[in-house]
Amino acid sequence: MSSEIFQASSEYRHALESDIQPFKGLLLGLFFIAVGMGMDLALLASMPAQVLLGLLCVVGLQLVALWSLARWVGLKARDNVLLAVLL
Repeated sequence: MSSEIFQASSEYRHALESDIQPFKGLLLGLFFIAVGMGMDLALLASMPAQVLLGLLCVVGLQLVALWSLARWVGLKARDNVLLAVLL
């Protein structure tokens, strides 16, 4: 399938995109508010060490995965570390 099937072919495409743009930010903000309201703060207060350990494990796994991916792609050693840390 070509990607043209999923793209708007209207001559008013850019006008529609600019009209929708403010609502994208609003909906994104509402999403993050809903996620924040869904957090279990009692769990964080009752087990801060376990939550912090879980967070460090997830970030550590992400660092290793990104570093490995950058190495596999063929980036230089310094760029591997920069990519992993910055992302």
